[in-house]
Amino acid sequence: MHIRLQLNSTKLFAWCAALFALVLLVGILTSTRERIYDERYHLERVDELAAGRPWRDIFTEKSPSAVGPIFPLSSALIGCITPDVRAVRLFVWLSAIGVYFLTAFLLKQSKSTGAAPLPAALLLGCTPFVVSGALALTEMLALAFALGAFAMVWAPWNRLARIILSGTLFALAVLTRQTSLIFALPLAALWYAVERIKFVELILLAVLPTVALETLLMLWGGLTPPGQEHLSGGFSLPHVIQAGIYCAVMGCIINPGYVLNRWMLVALSTTLIGNIALGLIEEPVLLTLFPEHSYSAAIFSRAFFGAGIGLAFGYFFSVAAEAWANRSTTDAVWIGSAVLVIISCGAIVAQFSSRYVVAAIPFLLLLGRNRAYPIGAKLALALMIVGFLLGINALRGYALWV
Repeated sequence: MHIRLQLNSTKLFAWCAALFALVLLVGILTSTRERIYDERYHLERVDELAAGRPWRDIFTEKSPSAVGPIFPLSSALIGCITPDVRAVRLFVWLSAIGVYFLTAFLLKQSKSTGAAPLPAALLLGCTPFVVSGALALTEMLALAFALGAFAMVWAPWNRLARIILSGTLFALAVLTRQTSLIFALPLAALWYAVERIKFVELILLAVLPTVALETLLMLWGGLTPPGQEHLSGGFSLPHVIQAGIYCAVMGCIINPGYVLNRWMLVALSTTLIGNIALGLIEEPVLLTLFPEHSYSAAIFSRAFFGAGIGLAFGYFFSVAAEAWANRSTTDAVWIGSAVLVIISCGAIVAQFSSRYVVAAIPFLLLLGRNRAYPIGAKLALALMIVGFLLGINALRGYALWV
């Protein structure tokens, strides 16, 4: 028997999301004043801006930060109020809140079969979302801009204003993280599917994103900042596989209906046992939880990739089949967006991070609403709590609290 998450359950999830957001807020306010992990690299440019150096020099010279200028410029403005890194983390937390409400808006506007009216609160059950929402990093701000661009399709405003705002938000997403360019085609496709956007309007939509792209090319001479060429010198298929597995795992946590069927369980168990026994794929994974070169890391890596490959094939086959059966253009856009995030992870040939798939999570939630929800609200809430606590543990591993 399939169980719908009814209104009272949705309210329960909303209250739980509010509690989790409050926990993250308290965690940020009590976190270390030291810059940790990649915060050090992204905020170096903030120090240079604060020192009064010309911004063009700062954004054209070699830097350990591989992202666009919007985040350091925003952080520099915050630095005019207080130099405390926790203020930037709070800004990122607010961006995560924005992602939450934008996802809720898209869930409401995007048509579905009505099988599972999933709450946006399930975002907080995805560990990478929790991590990216508490550190002074760029993923959440870029995602908020990108989702805002998608949301403009349904905004209750003048058509011309919506198109201009959509293009503006997408341009900001590109200037925050250049990988946001992958959403260009899905955004245009959504506008056409919902509003039958005309060619002239499409040009108008593309003007500011094109200016943003030209700005990056002018500053960097390419899509990678000077000093970061080693990060994109090829294509990593293992990273694509790993990203696909992460997305499938999170998609099944969001809606376990994708994993609780006979064929998925057969495929999952076969690949799991096969890779544990043979060790065909063994790559470092979740290093904050399983230190590299340890025995537990090796076993977990084999189990992760073994079960994950079967899970990924089954999951994406299921969501694609549902989109086809529903003849849903919007679902095709959501699938395309998630798949493009996964493929884009292959362009990063250095060490993989689960944060790279954060941009796919809202789209996985939008797809999950098409499958009947197979468990009760209490068990779903338990899964959400586990994912959130794993995120807190990962933040602890990053030494966010000392």
